[in-house]
Amino acid sequence: MTAKPNTNSLHHFMLISMPQMEDENFVRSLVYICEHSEKGAMGLVINRANDIAFTDILPQLDISDANVTDVEQPIFTGGPVQPEHGFVLHTPLRNKQWKSSIRAVSYTHLTLPTICSV
Repeated sequence: MTAKPNTNSLHHFMLISMPQMEDENFVRSLVYICEHSEKGAMGLVINRANDIAFTDILPQLDISDANVTDVEQPIFTGGPVQPEHGFVLHTPLRNKQWKSSIRAVSYTHLTLPTICSV
């Protein structure tokens, strides 16, 4: 018996807050839905930059800044749940893969590095 796909899933969709949204966590937010199933949902706010510099998190990711071509990358606040943890939304890496990476779609991976805490 083949499992039927969940046609109600918002997996890989973007949610855009309505102008009437008053919750300060989601006002003017764009949320990427990383996972959505009968077990629950997870999304990341992807349009709210914060004050952390990209170069500040590279040591936590075990990445040398010599290997980074754009050190001016903005860092975004992913949302109100567990803000002490950092998630990395990235293209697949050729020479490094974290154990905690999941493939969101063919060109996007989501990683919670085990040592990452911002």
